[in-house]
Amino acid sequence: MSPRPRPAFALALATAMAGAAAGTAPLPVGADDTEEPIEYCYTEALTIEEVEAGATSVVECDDHPIYRRSGIILAVIYADPGLGGSNTTVGGTSCTGALVNFGTGHSWDNRISSTDLISCGYAKHYVNTGASGTSQLMTAGGSVNMDVNLNDKTSSIEYAP
Repeated sequence: MSPRPRPAFALALATAMAGAAAGTAPLPVGADDTEEPIEYCYTEALTIEEVEAGATSVVECDDHPIYRRSGIILAVIYADPGLGGSNTTVGGTSCTGALVNFGTGHSWDNRISSTDLISCGYAKHYVNTGASGTSQLMTAGGSVNMDVNLNDKTSSIEYAP
């Protein structure tokens, strides 16, 4: 009995050989070269007064983790469910009165899919800027995925101890 042909293996082998012949490294079979790279971002929480005055969160990103600048880490927000994909660490001095406020067109507006509360006991995610509109309350104790009303629709977050 002869072994059954394995088309996927034959395709991978042919692709690897073609890449080697051309002097380039081929992508692994099934790899998606259109996938966005992971971003590691950082922002400092704003005060209620700053948000009421129209301030939006300043987020800086890089292709490697950015560590806190000062104070404590309030939470880490993620672009994918299950704490996956690009993420933003939220720093601050206290959970009391701390907010993240993304403006329209901001790179993290309507992008959050999961959150990991680090130092805060609660986080309330809102569909609108300025901590308004439909919201989802999260409590500490592990990662939480956004529900259908807030997944990829969060524009501001309010933290509490």
